[in-house]
Amino acid sequence: MIRSPSSEASWRERIHTRMHVDIRLMEAAAIGRWLDRARAAYVADLIASGIGQAEASRTAMEQEAAAFPDGRPANGHVVFNVVVDGDEVGHLWIGPRAPDDHDHWWVWDIEIDETWRGRGVGRAAMELAEREARDRGCVEIGLSVIADNPARRLYESLGYREASIRMRKPLGP
Repeated sequence: MIRSPSSEASWRERIHTRMHVDIRLMEAAAIGRWLDRARAAYVADLIASGIGQAEASRTAMEQEAAAFPDGRPANGHVVFNVVVDGDEVGHLWIGPRAPDDHDHWWVWDIEIDETWRGRGVGRAAMELAEREARDRGCVEIGLSVIADNPARRLYESLGYREASIRMRKPLGP
């Protein structure tokens, strides 16, 4: 079946309305478990981008210590579970980009379970994150994305634009 642009939009709206996506504050007791998983994934991402194991681990630990003193989110930072129809299907961490700048926020981490990707959950979670940040006084939100991350297209479709590009070249022996 071929869909016209207008029928495509209504088709997408019907799919989106079949599920209810929400973000709910992660309970304090669950944050430690989430931090362990998030740190391991972040270190793996850093290594995949060309950073050595030791530097990746050090970077992750330093950032975690600043953002989660005593294992709790720093002032302004919030961690959510992404929920679809009552089931947890991912997580979202947002907060100020710098400790003294509550106008400019950052999506520090978002992950949607693989079985829910490509179904509009990530888009809905990002839109809810933007609304949450705006409600807390934020005027701009940003994020970092590794070059080959398929979610990059989603972020671009939501209006995120490149602000800087880091490039690497491994130098062999």
